[in-house]
Amino acid sequence: MTRKGVWNLQQVRDKYLQSLWANDHSLFSWGANEYGILGLNQSTPTKISSPTQVPGTTWKASGAGNNENRLTSSAYARFAIKEDGTLWTWGFNNVGVLGTNQTGPTKYSSPKQVGSDTTWSSLSGGFNFMAATKTDGTLWSWGYNGSGALGQNSRTDYSSPVQIPGTNWSSASSGSYNFLARKTDGTLWAWGNGGMGVLAQNSTVKYSSPVQIPGTTWSEQYTSNQLTMTAIKTDGTLWAWGRNYEGQLGQNQAHAQKNAASSPTQVGSGSDWAILAKAAAHKTRNPIAIKTDGSLWIWGANEEGGLGQNDTNERSSPVQVPGTWSTTVRPTGQGYGRTTFAVKSDGSLWVWGQNQNGGFGVNKGPSGYDYRSSPVQVPGIWGDISATSIDGGASGIKVGLIPSQL
Repeated sequence: MTRKGVWNLQQVRDKYLQSLWANDHSLFSWGANEYGILGLNQSTPTKISSPTQVPGTTWKASGAGNNENRLTSSAYARFAIKEDGTLWTWGFNNVGVLGTNQTGPTKYSSPKQVGSDTTWSSLSGGFNFMAATKTDGTLWSWGYNGSGALGQNSRTDYSSPVQIPGTNWSSASSGSYNFLARKTDGTLWAWGNGGMGVLAQNSTVKYSSPVQIPGTTWSEQYTSNQLTMTAIKTDGTLWAWGRNYEGQLGQNQAHAQKNAASSPTQVGSGSDWAILAKAAAHKTRNPIAIKTDGSLWIWGANEEGGLGQNDTNERSSPVQVPGTWSTTVRPTGQGYGRTTFAVKSDGSLWVWGQNQNGGFGVNKGPSGYDYRSSPVQVPGIWGDISATSIDGGASGIKVGLIPSQL
C-alpha cells in the first residue's frame, strides 16, 4: 500500500485473490412502497426506481447451498435475518404474516424485530404466510393457514411463529398456499394445497401436516407459486411435478400434451444441475436453475420476455440465459410482476421481464410498465437478492470491502 487507504491496481487484484473482499452488510430496496414494504420509514405509497439503503448495516446475505435464504418476501411484507441471528420484518400485517403477535391490519415502514430469538437460520415467504428454520433444525411457520400451509394439522391462522412437528429441517420453499421442505437426511416433505398434484402424493388432496415425497437423496428444492415444484437430487439430476400449463415441467411437450404430474418427473437427462432459484413472493411462473458450470437456465411462460431470450415465446424445456452466473448467490424466481433477478460471477446484478413500478432498479419506469426480454444491469456489486413483492420491486444486499481493511 503506497499510503493509508490507497492501493495500486496490482494490489487491488492481490487483495481480491486473497479473498479479502467481504459482505458490507448493507441492505437496499426499490420499486413500489405500498404499505411501507421498502423499509425506508416512508408511510406514503411512493415508488423508487433505483436501490435505496434500508437502515442498518448488519444484514446477513443468503447462502447458495441448502436454500439458506436470509432475505425474502411475502405478498406485502419483507423479512431479513441479521448477522446476530435476529429476524426482522416490515410491510403489511395481513392475517398476522409479520409474526409480531398482531392480528389486525397493522403496517410497519421500517424493520421491526420478530420476537427476541437469535437463532434464525433461513426464510421462505408464501402469499400471506411464512416459514423459517432455526439453527437447531426446527421449522416454524405463521400467517394465513386456510389451506393448511402452516403444517399445524389445522386451518388456524397464527400471528407469531409456531413450530412444525419434526426435527432436522434443513430448509423450506413456499408456494402460493403450500410448502416444500427438506431435512438433513435428504428426505423431502410437502403440505398445504395439493392442486395439480403439487404435493407429489399421486393425488390432488390437501394436507395440513408434512407428508413425505418418495426418495432420500434430495439436495435442492424450489416451489413455484403457480403449483409447480422442482428439486435436484444429490446425483445432479433435476425433477419437476405439479402444474404444466405453460411448460413448467420442462418436458418438451406440445401444448395439447401439457398434463400435470402428481409425482416427480425428470427434466432432461443431465446430471450437472446445482442450484435452484429462490421462490418469489407471488405468482412465480418459471423454474430457474444454475448448472455446475455457472450457466443459468429457465423455462415456462414468457409473455413479458421473462425467459431472457429476447423474445416472448414460451419454452417447455430449459433454455440458457447468456452469461456465467454466480454459484454462490441464488437467483430470484419471477414474482407477481414477472421480473427475474440474477447475479453473475463478477457480482453484477441483472434483471429482465416486467419493470412494474420501477421494480428493475435501473432508475427507469417508476410510474408504469416497461418490458425487457434480455438482461439489463442494475448498478452495484451484489451478494444477495430477494424475491419481488406483489406490486413489483426487490431488496438486495451489496458487497464491498470491510472498512477495517482500508
